Amino acid sequence: MKKIVSVLLMMIAFGAMAQETTGQSKWSVIEAYPVDVTCGKTSNLIFSYGVVSVDRGAPTVLVQKAKHVNNILQLKAADKNMDTTNLSVVTADGKFYSFLVAYNEHPSCLNLVLGDSSKVVPVDLPVGENQAKILKGAELVEKARSFMHTGVHELGIGLALRGIYLHEGLCYFKLDVRNGSAFPFDVDAVRLFVADKHKARRSASQEKEIAVLSTGPMPVVEGNGHGGIIVPTKVFTVAPKQRLVIRLVEMDNGRTVQLHVSGKRLLRVKAVK
Repeated sequence: MKKIVSVLLMMIAFGAMAQETTGQSKWSVIEAYPVDVTCGKTSNLIFSYGVVSVDRGAPTVLVQKAKHVNNILQLKAADKNMDTTNLSVVTADGKFYSFLVAYNEHPSCLNLVLGDSSKVVPVDLPVGENQAKILKGAELVEKARSFMHTGVHELGIGLALRGIYLHEGLCYFKLDVRNGSAFPFDVDAVRLFVADKHKARRSASQEKEIAVLSTGPMPVVEGNGHGGIIVPTKVFTVAPKQRLVIRLVEMDNGRTVQLHVSGKRLLRVKAVK
């Protein structure tokens, strides 16, 4: 009887160890990119999307974004006696990068282009902050069939709403711009406002602006030409007595065209996949 109990205890212990090992196997190690830095030269980390978060393990490594761009990080050593440290980076396409930064008087590589790799880990960014998802949605909307024909024509410029779409928690407005004049229309911005129906047309105090998410530079609509613009936003609501105002603004405070969209029409939204 004692032998049977002993065997049972051994089996239970073995099972517990197996469960513990299985639990531990769920963990994975993120391998860090090795990066050499020195005092007299700049090392560049070039990402596919903009950098949204940077954390240094120690201040002995100097880090800054390159001027006029947000997808290049520049690294230097603060002094020759710096210890090896780490660097953590999150980019706008929801990816996490880990680096092991060490001092090297003569780095063999100064420019590192980061792409898809087993060392890259996905990060769950908030809705509207993942640039890759925003651009993917914009591409789907651009290919989707238009189903609206609400428009206005002012100052030789026609502005029409061709559709409102939903994709992964974001709202996309598909606009068509037609330039009936001989002068190019250089679009500076598209701005969206929720306004009361019966208030003054352009009273800022009676308008609530909706934040527009970026999909890249605005187009230039050549004279007697036309072009399309996809405008993504976070999902928002409009009260029955309100309407949406879509304002197309030309560069250098030039021509401005304004389109009103009723709350009822805003409910005609189609999902794209």
